[in-house]
Amino acid sequence: MNFLKQALNWLADEPRHRIGVRILQTGIGLVILFRVFTEGPFASFLWGPHGTGDQTAYEALFGKAAAQIIALPFQTELGTRAVLAALGLGACGLILGYRTRLATALVLVTFNLLMMRNIELGDGGDNVTQLVLIYMLFLIPAGVRAERRSLAVWLHNVAVMAIAAQLMVLYETSGFLKATGEPWSSGIALYNISQVDAFSLPALRGLFKNPYFTTLASYSAMFFLIWFPIAMFSRFKLLWLAMGISFHLGIGAFMGLVTFSSVMISLELFFITDGEHARFRGWLRSLGPGLLAVYRPRATASPGLVLFIDGYCQYCRATGRMIQRLAGEGRIAVSSFRHSDEFFCFGIEPAALIRRMHVVDLETGEAQAGFEAVRLLARRLPPLWPLRPLLWAAGALGQGERLYDALAARRRIIPDPRSCEGESICQVK
Repeated sequence: MNFLKQALNWLADEPRHRIGVRILQTGIGLVILFRVFTEGPFASFLWGPHGTGDQTAYEALFGKAAAQIIALPFQTELGTRAVLAALGLGACGLILGYRTRLATALVLVTFNLLMMRNIELGDGGDNVTQLVLIYMLFLIPAGVRAERRSLAVWLHNVAVMAIAAQLMVLYETSGFLKATGEPWSSGIALYNISQVDAFSLPALRGLFKNPYFTTLASYSAMFFLIWFPIAMFSRFKLLWLAMGISFHLGIGAFMGLVTFSSVMISLELFFITDGEHARFRGWLRSLGPGLLAVYRPRATASPGLVLFIDGYCQYCRATGRMIQRLAGEGRIAVSSFRHSDEFFCFGIEPAALIRRMHVVDLETGEAQAGFEAVRLLARRLPPLWPLRPLLWAAGALGQGERLYDALAARRRIIPDPRSCEGESICQVK
């Protein structure tokens, strides 16, 4: 009875693995975004009306009539691109922690549509990603506080348990299947894989010709997988997770299964509890404040940047709140140039602020506008670091400012009646 009571208290007390949830959301978002950019140029061939994909999987699951409706977006090139764009949009939401439930639902629907349209795609991580996305629908969104012992907390913690159980079942099943397979039990499985051109690096094939290394590596993989569920409840948990991360880094580098390895590493990092993260921060603090700042922004830091936004634009206000949340309390000040003239202190003209948001570095007094302001925020905020390669590519191609200006020109401006001084100022645009 005490065990049951403790289990119920664990489920109802507070949301668990909040940091692990964000790591998992970010990891899956990055994998999805990577696939959008790498497979997007071939969208017509993979999923388009004249491509290799078809609606056979839709018909098997939903019936012929429903399959016709589900496949409608893929009857045109524009519809195919729209599904892919929606998938990328959802992935960005997961990465940035913005409306994570909506982003998860968007990724779940569009990812399944694309994978079922062409079942030949994927490298082994798709099935577990599809299942985990379902569980992620019940996770408390990033930055949202839920009352203790509320239904939201229960659903969140049940989803956390489901995600953890999914990985443990996957590893345990894989381990026993390997143990009963002749190539693995005889220790030659990794040698066989290393000699296949599509799944190996030529430079490392000689290493797997060593019988001692190949046998040790094959048995180590089976040992890791079979004992993983037990290790998660033992003092060897972090050691096992480190082994798993190393294991999947090797798979990604040697076999080229990058997206599969990235998803599995994200799931393994998910197992680290918030308490273990806190102890790790304490260890970093003992090494020096610089390392701790990289691991997580300090909650009570003084502002280093001022972000000037258009307070008449609801999307701009939401963006400002999201950036403040990612930076940590007090690290970035957000000001509406519509409601404050603070920007004059930095030599910024109102006409420039109407066109583009501005970021001012308080240490140097330097101001950046538009796309360059976005790049400055990405450099200064660790949660935005995954976007830096994409921003660099957009800048190198000369499309960054053009894309930013196109989005800024389409923002909807709804004046605040309290600050209106005349009819011309109070027009909705």
